[in-house]
Amino acid sequence: KEMGIIGNIKDTVSKAVFSPSTLMSGRGGLHMAQIILSLVTFILAAFRGGSSHTYWNYAMFTWAFCPIMTLIITIIEMLKLDVILNLCMDWSDFTTGMAMSSTLMTVSVAITYANFYACLKCLYGLIVSAFAFLCALVYTLEVVKDKFLDKKKGSYLAALPGFWKVLEAFVSCMIFISLTGYRDRPALILCVIAYAIPFPILPLIIATNILKKLKKCLPFNLDRGRMVSPWGVWCEFVWVFCITVPLVLSVVEAKMWHILLAVFLPNWADLTCGLTTLCAAMIASATVIFAAVFVCLSCFVNILCFILSLAATVVFVIDAVLQRKMFPSGYMCSLRGGLRTAEAFVACIILSAAADHFVSGEWFFRPLGMTCSIVVFAACLLVTVVIIVLHLLKLLQCLLSFGLNKMELAFNAVAVLLYLLAVLLWAAFGYKRSMYNPYTCDKCSFVDMNTVVIGAIVNLVLYIVDLVLSFKSC
Repeated sequence: KEMGIIGNIKDTVSKAVFSPSTLMSGRGGLHMAQIILSLVTFILAAFRGGSSHTYWNYAMFTWAFCPIMTLIITIIEMLKLDVILNLCMDWSDFTTGMAMSSTLMTVSVAITYANFYACLKCLYGLIVSAFAFLCALVYTLEVVKDKFLDKKKGSYLAALPGFWKVLEAFVSCMIFISLTGYRDRPALILCVIAYAIPFPILPLIIATNILKKLKKCLPFNLDRGRMVSPWGVWCEFVWVFCITVPLVLSVVEAKMWHILLAVFLPNWADLTCGLTTLCAAMIASATVIFAAVFVCLSCFVNILCFILSLAATVVFVIDAVLQRKMFPSGYMCSLRGGLRTAEAFVACIILSAAADHFVSGEWFFRPLGMTCSIVVFAACLLVTVVIIVLHLLKLLQCLLSFGLNKMELAFNAVAVLLYLLAVLLWAAFGYKRSMYNPYTCDKCSFVDMNTVVIGAIVNLVLYIVDLVLSFKSC
């Protein structure tokens, strides 16, 4: 297999030859126009003078970044190196996607620059704005040529899923550019943090999908199973969550913002201890699930991922134990809070197993009883999370026209009945298919089924204990 891959690469490299005729094509002419107009606009704007405004910095970045990327694409196509790159990526999709992204950037820059720096008496600003609109026009023409005249079908970046991710990243950039003058305002700074947390993930998702052919170039199996499965989604969610929570907690504590949040969150130590314990439980489950579903002897990258996740689990467990030794008082560290957190965590595992069971089965296999069970699990999870939030944010309890303890008592009673019904429905509709196997392997045919049943029974016991404690507290 390795010799076959090496031979394929050698054969492909032999086809890569210098071809200046690329510049004579319509697309090559558009590329040259894009590079020249962008550089002229950049130079004119630079001679006009700098500005401390973020919109000016964004404009200068755009007029430098777009022609550089266009130049790189042109050189690669002149040397026919795109023939080699096609082994690991869809080059046509990448170039069309870059044209669409550059169009977004240049059009937005032309509008913002004209808005801030052009006026009837500002001749130089009008000239730069005119060149900015010409840049946007030539990039738009390339998109029109690729998508409408040549009718290129994108595989990711130039298709709706990939372009939607690019659009999300673009809007995030525009938000960051617009965030000026908000220093020393804690509430708005928290909004900036909320905007910033998902942003680094978007380029990783885009790059991963662009280079999805890369694993075909490797002489070993990169993965076993797809991370887009429900279990894969759960693992990725847990890792992102466990990165985000410590990061946010560290920033808030470093800036002493938790003192300003004392009105809403009176017990910060309780919150950090509870979240750390939750992260420890979540990442431990993700480590075990990833090892069971995605790790194999030839999956070197997945083995490395498992080792890192295991190390992170050890760190979180140690941190949780150390924080517990400090005996913080509060809801999250109490028995009732621990029960609620455990109920929500187990419900997430149940829903992941149920989703994986349906995804792995035939499309027509959707029994009503099992669907009703999933609705029960999801509804109880939602109410449980709301109760946890109400206990943490004491100020919100003032908005309730009834006591929170009475609400919990009623919910626990209903949850016990619903979970009992859900377990019976899931088992009755699921296990009666003893001769039907919706999976590709025999030994894993009922793994998800058993996980849902065991998890539902565990949560049923937790809700019963919670119900008894609710009676005592009332």
